[in-house]
Amino acid sequence: MPQLPAEIDQQELASERQDNLGSLLSRASEMFGFEVLAEFKARDLGPIKENHLDLLLSMDLEGIRISHLAERSGLSKQTVGPLVREMTKRGIVALKPDPTDGRAKLVVLTKNGIKMLLAYVGITRDITQRYVETVGQRRMTQLHSTLKKLVEEFEEIAS
Repeated sequence: MPQLPAEIDQQELASERQDNLGSLLSRASEMFGFEVLAEFKARDLGPIKENHLDLLLSMDLEGIRISHLAERSGLSKQTVGPLVREMTKRGIVALKPDPTDGRAKLVVLTKNGIKMLLAYVGITRDITQRYVETVGQRRMTQLHSTLKKLVEEFEEIAS
C-alpha cells in the first residue's frame, strides 16, 4: 500500500472527505430530498421518486415536450422518457399531441399531477421553514443568495 505524504494524515483526510463544500452540499441536498419523499409518503400522496419530483418542478402548466423537459431538468432524454412513462402509469402526467407539431407530444400534468405539484411546493416551503427555525432567517437568506450566486457564476462550467 502506498504511503501518504507526511503532510496528510488519515484523520485529516477523513475530515476533508466529510467536510469539504461539495460533500456538505451533496449531503444537504440528499437530506432535503429524503425529507420531501418522506413527507409525500406521510401524506399518502402516492409512491413517487426524487426524479419524478425534479420533472414536476420542470413542467410548464400548459405542457412541455420531452426534449425541453430533459433540458430544463438537467436529465438526459434517455432518462426522461422512461420517467415520463412511469409518471403516466401513475396518473401524474399524460401525453397529448403538440398543437404546433402533429408529430410531437406534450407532457401535461393531470389533476393528480397538479395536486402533487402543489403538495411539493407546500412541502418544500415547510421544510425550508424548519431550516429557518434551525439557523435563523438571516443565515438562511445568506445561504440562499450565496448558493444562487455560485450556481449563476459556475453553471456554464458544468454544462
